[in-house]
Amino acid sequence: MEASEDAVQTDQPRDERSSGHLASVRATPAINGAIAYLQEVGLPSPKKPDKMEEEYDFPDSTEQLSSFELGNLRLKLSRLHGYATRLSAQLDNVLSPLQEVFEIKRDRIVGELSKSWGGRLPSVDVLRAVAIDGNKQLAELQQQILELKTKKRRIDAQISIYERHLNDLSREQARQSELARNFQ
Repeated sequence: MEASEDAVQTDQPRDERSSGHLASVRATPAINGAIAYLQEVGLPSPKKPDKMEEEYDFPDSTEQLSSFELGNLRLKLSRLHGYATRLSAQLDNVLSPLQEVFEIKRDRIVGELSKSWGGRLPSVDVLRAVAIDGNKQLAELQQQILELKTKKRRIDAQISIYERHLNDLSREQARQSELARNFQ
């Protein structure tokens, strides 16, 4: 797959882009293709939950929760998990072409640097660092990639937390269901 040099552009200035939401990113052909594929196979994307709080309270002991409370908490966490997974996929869709563009640009510069270095060449990592340091556009692109990767790691960490909590709730529901069957 060939990536164009302007594969990912935004409608916002750089400062707004770094803290903004992915909606500001104009879709590339690759992203459009992924979206079209989901529509073609009929998979809807989870929407943002209506009531999102900054934090949620997960109980120290799930044994104290009623079946109704367990179900409600599982539903809430499932919605958050689905939405977080969607955000992670959106970040992947932006990061992939951006990373391709970055690597193509960097490798072009490294190739030219290695020709002009003469004699004994330093390691590829040194050439890459020199290429990034000497090219403002490449340095900005690298910074944007780092920011997006950091956001993705944070979202992926949240996904892991949701999965762990969902598993805990599921085990407790199964335990309570087994207890109820044994008492009948």
